[in-house]
Amino acid sequence: MENKENLKRRVLLYISRGANTLDKLLQVCNGIYPNELKFLLNELKDKNLVKEENDFFVVDKNCIEYLKIVDVNRLEMNKINEKFLKMYHELPIPHPLDYEWRWNLDNLKKLFTAIINKHPFNNLKIGFLGAPIAAIYFSIVKNFENLNFQLTLIDRNEEIIRYIRNNSILNNQIKTICHDLQYEFKNGLGKNDIIIMDPPWYVAFHKIFISRASSILQPETGFVYSSLFPTNTRPNAIYERMEILEIFIKSGLHLVSLTPSFFKYETPHFESKSLEASGIRLESHWRYGDLIILQSTKLLRPIIFGDFIVENFVWKTVRFDKKLIKIKISPFEEQYIRPRIIQILDKSSILESVSRRHPYRPYVDMWTSDNEIFHLTGRNIIYFVLNLYSSGENIQQIVEKISKKYGVQRKKIDEDIKEIVNFVETNIVRRE
Repeated sequence: MENKENLKRRVLLYISRGANTLDKLLQVCNGIYPNELKFLLNELKDKNLVKEENDFFVVDKNCIEYLKIVDVNRLEMNKINEKFLKMYHELPIPHPLDYEWRWNLDNLKKLFTAIINKHPFNNLKIGFLGAPIAAIYFSIVKNFENLNFQLTLIDRNEEIIRYIRNNSILNNQIKTICHDLQYEFKNGLGKNDIIIMDPPWYVAFHKIFISRASSILQPETGFVYSSLFPTNTRPNAIYERMEILEIFIKSGLHLVSLTPSFFKYETPHFESKSLEASGIRLESHWRYGDLIILQSTKLLRPIIFGDFIVENFVWKTVRFDKKLIKIKISPFEEQYIRPRIIQILDKSSILESVSRRHPYRPYVDMWTSDNEIFHLTGRNIIYFVLNLYSSGENIQQIVEKISKKYGVQRKKIDEDIKEIVNFVETNIVRRE
């Protein structure tokens, strides 16, 4: 059963919205027995929070202030949406290694409205796990309407975190933590009333996200709003969904509702390129996800303690304008190894898939935001070269630094460095 104090608060809210008789309250109080609801109403009357007038319950005016209610109908959503769209087009382009499919604007408005209608309190603590677009939208609403939400985004995407921190409006509205959820939280992050999360669509990642959410969610009164992949995502999707629901239960989370096709995702640039390489051009966004809402119980607990590594690689990012290049870093590469960029695919460098299960994935050392893949030798050297080059240094400056770093003569590496830079300029960045 719901925490008693939380239930009292919710009953006050329902009465203020017009559920002002016992019969009406029973329709919205999730199956509470009539005698129990009557006892709770008597307690509220004893505290002068509720009174009866002509057989109707009425909430005291002081109680309305106590509830700190946010009325969605009074928010200037059109202006909020305009502000969001302006920022949205400034965001770094998504990269396949970040599993970044973004909810569209209509979805974000619908999600915000659904949450605030259910929890219309102006002192909510909301955490976002792998849902940076939602975090940005809620931050804009908070700023525009001067709300008292406490917002925290936890995400491993360095580019998105950097954008938020460099934006004066967003940085003042939300706390950002750049963290890979495969690794446990090192510091106490407090407890949130609500967690909004969008895990990559694989069971292992759902397990990680659920465990991390459980560790920073209020027991008994907390809610999780999460995406869940649809039943036709892959051959075993139905059974994987059953496994995920079982993980929720083991974590002490109670299923409140499941809404099919609630989320609509915008097709990211890398997926469009992948489909085009397969001969498919789509006119509209096609990917949907289900919304699952869960409530915490007294049994709330993480089922993973410590780190839980699904992908044991370090990728570092180099940015050329809007294009992102990620390079897999080797922990052992300390000597100079002749750097080479090697084509993996025969006809094109663009992988015709975005699936984590693709057989070529283990051989990829360099991956672009156009879904181009390459194998490398001298991975760390190539990252060092491209990082310097993207920062504005010329080839001779780069050769000098490589020579000093690895203790090799400049004439031995000059051509190597030129080849790498020319390949990237000609085949990846494609600047004229």
